[in-house]
Amino acid sequence: MSMIVDEKKRHFWTNVFVGALVIFSMACFGLMNTNYDALSRYPYTDRNSRELIKQYLNKQEIDYIIEYSIAPNMFVAYIREDGFSIYHAAEYKTLSRYQWQEKASDIVRMIEETRELIDADTLGQYLQYYSYETVYNHLIQGDLYSEGSELIMGPDSFEAWLDETHTVSDREPDHLVQMKGVVPTLDDRPVMVNEALAEPIRIMCADIEYDLGNGLSCGGLKLSGGYVSYEESRQNYKDALQKYGQNTTEYVPYPGHDEHQLGYAVDFAVEGILDENFELTEQYFWLLWNSWHYGFTMDRTEKDAAYTGMKPQLWHYRYVGEETARYLHDNERSLGSYVNRSE
Repeated sequence: MSMIVDEKKRHFWTNVFVGALVIFSMACFGLMNTNYDALSRYPYTDRNSRELIKQYLNKQEIDYIIEYSIAPNMFVAYIREDGFSIYHAAEYKTLSRYQWQEKASDIVRMIEETRELIDADTLGQYLQYYSYETVYNHLIQGDLYSEGSELIMGPDSFEAWLDETHTVSDREPDHLVQMKGVVPTLDDRPVMVNEALAEPIRIMCADIEYDLGNGLSCGGLKLSGGYVSYEESRQNYKDALQKYGQNTTEYVPYPGHDEHQLGYAVDFAVEGILDENFELTEQYFWLLWNSWHYGFTMDRTEKDAAYTGMKPQLWHYRYVGEETARYLHDNERSLGSYVNRSE
């Protein structure tokens, strides 16, 4: 009988011991969880960064940065911003190399708004030349006048090329200067050009006046056009559409595709002479033979018509710099053929 009692006691105390052990283990486990550091395997020790990570990232995201050893300097600058995603940290970092002056919130916003449409590196390159609004609207809306057109890189290059498939959209160039008062302008109108053109035009004007010797300022040659804004180009296109119908692009380029928007194109005129008769003037022949010395080329020729879709405009000149102008002249090439690597 006593043996049975002793056996029951052993079972009782065994159960008590096991129960106590379970309770103790659970308590220890709970204490461990309370003090568990999710970043214990994270190799970076900056305290402030670790606190931000714990505050803003969930367990899955923390596991991600640990697994791929993503350093805090890749993302902590953006972690507080609305729309932040740890999975896009490399894209934020890439764009910030181009847009180092932008706020972290703007970097995150620009990436999150466009990452499905363009990679961060290409976006950064575009933002060297265009406002974000211009790039974003082009990505979202496309070209309102010529479907499938691309924004050109380097629109501030002397050799920047615009045609029906290449555009600068509504970009406004920097460094424009007023030529009215420097050289004669048709009807005394204001004509803006890129500052790089100002001195070549002034020197050319003095030289043609000397060479022609007709007693007229600038030899009778006048500037009739220079920089045109996107809004002005839109109005010109609208007017041409009403006048010429669907053939308007033979006379006026699409808005955004007008190289006058670059600030590197100029139109010349002689008082009282219509554009279509400009090629009959002595000023036309002087430009034809001498303009390249000053960095200009006539780029609305028959050869360039194939690239621009525009009819030849023999009063229209483009500044390309002296070196390129000399090459085009010496090799009898047009700007369109040179840029498009043909012929």
